[in-house]
Amino acid sequence: MKNKNPILFALLALISCESEPKIVHENIAIGTYTQMEGHVSGDAEGIYLGQLNTQTGQISIHDTIVGIVNPSYLQVKNQKIYAVSEMADGTTNPIGKLHVIDLESRAQQIISINGDAPCHVNISQHGEYAITSNYLSSVSVIALTNQVKLSDAITLEGETQGLPRQEASHPHMSAFAPDDRTVLVADLGLDAIIHFQLKDGVLTELTRTRTAAKGGPRHMIIDRTNRIVYVLNELNQSIESYQWKDAQTPMSKIGSISTLKQGGVNLNINSSAIHMHPSGNFIYASNRGLNGDPEQSIAAFKIVQPGNLTLIDTYPSKGLIPRDFTISPGGQYLLVANQESDNIITYKIENDGTLTSTDHVLQVRTPVCLKFY
Repeated sequence: MKNKNPILFALLALISCESEPKIVHENIAIGTYTQMEGHVSGDAEGIYLGQLNTQTGQISIHDTIVGIVNPSYLQVKNQKIYAVSEMADGTTNPIGKLHVIDLESRAQQIISINGDAPCHVNISQHGEYAITSNYLSSVSVIALTNQVKLSDAITLEGETQGLPRQEASHPHMSAFAPDDRTVLVADLGLDAIIHFQLKDGVLTELTRTRTAAKGGPRHMIIDRTNRIVYVLNELNQSIESYQWKDAQTPMSKIGSISTLKQGGVNLNINSSAIHMHPSGNFIYASNRGLNGDPEQSIAAFKIVQPGNLTLIDTYPSKGLIPRDFTISPGGQYLLVANQESDNIITYKIENDGTLTSTDHVLQVRTPVCLKFY
């Protein structure tokens, strides 16, 4: 029957359109391995650019930045991607590089960092410097303003525990301390968080915070509000919390908790990544089972009070070697990059911090780093 009231018809159509859910996309960059490096057989093409549908949790890929060897760790800031090129050839000639890529023009700057196997890059608050943690014993500072160039490179030394993985210094991550000035470097080989002053592009060591013996500190979370540093130990599968005082004073330990549901230490499991929920109420960490160990999981923790965690539960990563994961900016989803099974899976984060599967899986070759931008 013909509609005889065009105004009512238009109003109903408008209401219908407004009632449809708006699809919102979050941009995501995916770092990978493109060739064999150490224990990883990379076969990806480069940095994949995609989007997360925040209504469904589904991820899609729309572009690829090629031509970079092993862009295994990324940061995105001011419409630029900062990607390490994780390389080492076993010689005394360091070959690690940092790529700075303009997202709009795709113009690239490539900087030699005077270090081998860079595995992390950190960008200073105002974008003046990039700091790379080079797994084979060094840290580099790259000046980003005016002429992009290497500003400093230092080799770290100290007491080591020996094998496995602690025969030498192995810097794995840098972060700015709660004072927003001091650079903290987690050194897996030295069981230490090293405090540095960064001035005029030069690092000067101030002191060291000793972490658990044979723990292997890998990554950190900085709680600036409560001046607490959460340290993920790769080798003994634990999270330690420390109270920050100042740059010159070693941090005081608050507590420690296992990332494994059964507790204990398992030499066939390496913890890999740690992130805090945007609400500040939860912390998550990933566990990678090696040599056939079935532990491939994400551990979820509730922050009972600053520095004090309690385990909520552990959840399967639904793949092999969950090298990295990330949390969407709105805190709705947790995405897990499974290095050896070439997939990224999506969990929904519930209000109580628990994870619920969305059954969305994206096939991506050798994914090892996830960054929203």
